[in-house]
Order: sequence, then structure tokens, then C-alpha cells
Amino acid sequence: MIIDLSDKMIESMRLRLEENDNESGEKIEEEFLQQFRAFVKQGGKHCNCTNIKCRHHGDCYSCVAVHRGHAMHLPYCFQDIIKERVKGILELAEVKL
Repeated sequence: MIIDLSDKMIESMRLRLEENDNESGEKIEEEFLQQFRAFVKQGGKHCNCTNIKCRHHGDCYSCVAVHRGHAMHLPYCFQDIIKERVKGILELAEVKL
């Protein structure tokens, strides 16, 4: 199952933001979450964190809570999202990476 940059979730956000259609966006989001829950229940690997020895590995709820609690850095799964956004901002400022 594709989680990052999911076509379903991209469409959900497009409907909400561009067409102001929250109802359709939420319906698609719920379909995505139902598929995700079934995927995890069947043993699907969804955690892309490289720290497989972490006791929170694969438990998004606990992982995000711990990272919010210490506020030192973001969970591994969020870092690519942030890096792409920062890269875009730096390009606007004509900063080379």
C-alpha cells in the first residue's frame, strides 16, 4: 500500500482545498484509512523509520506522541516531507543546497 504521496489522499486534499468539497474529501480519506487499517491488520509494513529497534516502531500514535513530547526533532516518517518543503522555500530565495 502506498502511504506517502497517496493518490487518494492527494485527491482528498484537492477536493477540500480547490473545490471546497469537504464531504467528498472526507469520504476518500475514510476509504484510505480503512485500507490502511486492513493493510496493517494483515501485517503490512508501513513504518519507514530505519530505527527498527525502537519500541515505538510501527506504532504511529505512540511515536508521534513521544516526538511531540520531547520536541527535539520530527519522526523519521515526516522528515522527507519537511525537507521537500524547505527545499522549495530555499529555491524561492535562490539558495543552492
